[in-house]
Amino acid sequence: AAGAGGGGGGGSSNSSGGTGTTPPPQVQNTVDGIVVAGPVIEGNGLTVEVYEADGTTLLGEAQVAADGRFTINVGDYRGVIIARVVDADSGDDHLDEASGTNKDLNAELSAVAEVTGSNTTLTLNINPLTTLAAALAEQEAGGRAPTAEEVAEANTAIANLFGVNDLHTTTVEPINGGTYNAADGLSVGETYAAVLAAFSGADLDNNGDSQQTIDEVLAGLSLANGGAELSESAQATLIQGAETAEAETGAALGDVVASTLDTIAPQITSTATAAAIDDNSGAGQVVYTATATDESPVSWSLGAGGDAAAFSIDANTGAVTLIDNPDFEIQSSYTFTVVATDAAGNTAGQNVTLYVDELGDEDPPTVTSVEMTGS
Repeated sequence: AAGAGGGGGGGSSNSSGGTGTTPPPQVQNTVDGIVVAGPVIEGNGLTVEVYEADGTTLLGEAQVAADGRFTINVGDYRGVIIARVVDADSGDDHLDEASGTNKDLNAELSAVAEVTGSNTTLTLNINPLTTLAAALAEQEAGGRAPTAEEVAEANTAIANLFGVNDLHTTTVEPINGGTYNAADGLSVGETYAAVLAAFSGADLDNNGDSQQTIDEVLAGLSLANGGAELSESAQATLIQGAETAEAETGAALGDVVASTLDTIAPQITSTATAAAIDDNSGAGQVVYTATATDESPVSWSLGAGGDAAAFSIDANTGAVTLIDNPDFEIQSSYTFTVVATDAAGNTAGQNVTLYVDELGDEDPPTVTSVEMTGS
């Protein structure tokens, strides 16, 4: 809101008739946001505190409403802000999406962003993803106040890693009571919700300890190559959490989260040499079975090159079949490549060699002696 000097009759700002001046408008910047740790419930004991970039100078605070929203006036402050959620008691604060029960917030949630203008409203989400971004920004700062560039880099990196356009302006479409429907194609808000539900499922796997889940993911999170990366173990925590939440709620989450987070290619565990087969042992026989480990289901195909045309592969089981009857005299060995593709589209290939065993002279003997007749 803008304030202006009051005037007397005739519209003058100075009743004595002098040349009065109008004071400049008062700057009022606002932080307007929502806490999503699972939908916040009525009667929660949550407060949001907003600090300057130093993390200690308090700009304002507000109670979190029953819908999770809060509004804080930060006056004329411009620059990086750090928002933290404070829980005043051990009572229930939000609906846990995976268990479907009300739960106390037992994790430290935060967010970082920048107030860039005057008389503007900064939109802010606070949830586990924004908490990861805040932690990254603090790590990059190394003990000093994070810069606007570090804050923007951390927020963008986490948004890209988890398939969200913007951590703060994207509206979460919750899986319970919202419009979440994976069957008709996911909006960005639904993808956001699926990832948050995965955190909820991981909390359930951790006996309800939300802070443990965030700490496990943070331990595997790093900034690299201009973006954020998750270790295989951190990915596994959230992918398993999504599967747990899906089993509890019936919402399609497992494949959604796996395809969003998984950047680790399958690990092929079958050998590079197939067991040798006998010469003329018959067409249509399974000569090799490909196997791999991955956090999501793997499908199989044959790579181009080698003797790929001589084989077929079962996409589900990895069983490789030699189409024709092996003939050592024509071909004593074969090569082919098995390719594993996981739910996120990551691939791994392995070249395989198959040998044909010669069983000896396959042609019957030919009699060359001349029959002698008596006189």
